[in-house]
Amino acid sequence: MKAFNDPDRSDVLIKCGKDNKSKAKFHCYKLILSLSSPVFEAMFKHENTKENKTNVVKIGNFDKEAVETFLKLTYGAKTADEMVHVEPSKALGPLTLELAKEVIVLCDMYDLAGGIKRNLSNAILESGLYKDWESAKTLAMYGHKFHMPQIQKAATNAIMDFYKEFPNKSFEELKDCPDVMHDVLKAVIVKKQPKPHLPSGRHNLLDRFMKDLNKANNY
Repeated sequence: MKAFNDPDRSDVLIKCGKDNKSKAKFHCYKLILSLSSPVFEAMFKHENTKENKTNVVKIGNFDKEAVETFLKLTYGAKTADEMVHVEPSKALGPLTLELAKEVIVLCDMYDLAGGIKRNLSNAILESGLYKDWESAKTLAMYGHKFHMPQIQKAATNAIMDFYKEFPNKSFEELKDCPDVMHDVLKAVIVKKQPKPHLPSGRHNLLDRFMKDLNKANNY
């Protein structure tokens, strides 16, 4: 992490920002970025790419906080608890839901290695972003879409906690999240919880699906 954003020890400039207020520049090493991302590797491998010629990479439509967190991840940053011997500014700080969503998308865009995504997952878990229903549902969706099993599992457990705490809680909001609903239903069966309220019009299909899961769980 010592080389991150060091003008004297870098060979590429990362520019970002959604608007003038969020514009920022970060000094990085092509080699480190390439080792973390096949997208960066391809970008810097060919001499004729614009980024290789100008030594500038533009990442638009993302806030500077998201790009900074994303770049820290490529440099091996972990949570403060995991990096006790480095200064706090070098570690991954607490994440908001919106920041976490942007960083997850960036990691997917640049196809960051699995170990790096696990570091992001740990940071999200330590930030305690599952305290409300909407956050848990959103992160469960992102966990599925972007192949982050730690996030997927933690968010599903959080949804189940809401379900247990509020017996009359409707799962109608999950009707447009079939992957999340699948996990919730599976958790209901595995944990032998009473069946949740299912969205209207889906009872027959989901009842059949739950029976199939029951059979699979008994083998």
